[in-house]
Amino acid sequence: MSLPLQQLISDPGTFLYTMLLALPGIIIGLSLHEFAHAYVSYKLGDVTPMVQGRVTISPFAHIDPIGFLLLMLFGFGYGKPVEINPNNYKNPRRDEIFVALAGVITNFFVAVLFAFVYFLLARFNVISLYSTISTILINIIFINVHLMVFNLLPIPPLDGYKVVRNLLLGHVDVGKLWRVEAFFNRYGYLILFAILSLPATMDLIDILAGWVIDAVMFLTSWVL
Repeated sequence: MSLPLQQLISDPGTFLYTMLLALPGIIIGLSLHEFAHAYVSYKLGDVTPMVQGRVTISPFAHIDPIGFLLLMLFGFGYGKPVEINPNNYKNPRRDEIFVALAGVITNFFVAVLFAFVYFLLARFNVISLYSTISTILINIIFINVHLMVFNLLPIPPLDGYKVVRNLLLGHVDVGKLWRVEAFFNRYGYLILFAILSLPATMDLIDILAGWVIDAVMFLTSWVL
């Protein structure tokens, strides 16, 4: 059982307070991640995200209720997927990789930005280490880095798989690749949930995210 879910059962009050402090990070992380996909796809020649109202930073356009709930209860989740049409790109394989990476790169830069804000405020004694604002800022950094690492997993329908798939096109049997993808399109979220339920998977995500967070915090504190 996930830590947030355990907390909800054992101590609902603490759970609600913890989720309230995490809410800005969840909304910012999911919204900007999906906006980045939509914006880059649009700039590369695909009008589909614009027609569907996804080229906006409004959370209402990007938050998926189930993905949002999963993120709150289990520590991983997703936004509403941005629909794209690679046929509108000048170079479909390359441009789809750019679109797939746009979300995770945005999450990384959001984490860096808020790390700067955190250390800047701390340096001038605007916030204390254990203040509410400090906790919110740390949550934004933590959540965005975890979203980045999670989405880079090479498992359909995550961004990491889209990158790997386009890199493999031309080097593997396309028919087998499409059959695998069709299977995951049908059962992908169930399989993904099962994989992420394994302690080893979550430990790997936590380790990788921890390295990134340590690097971000060290570099931003060093600059300031």
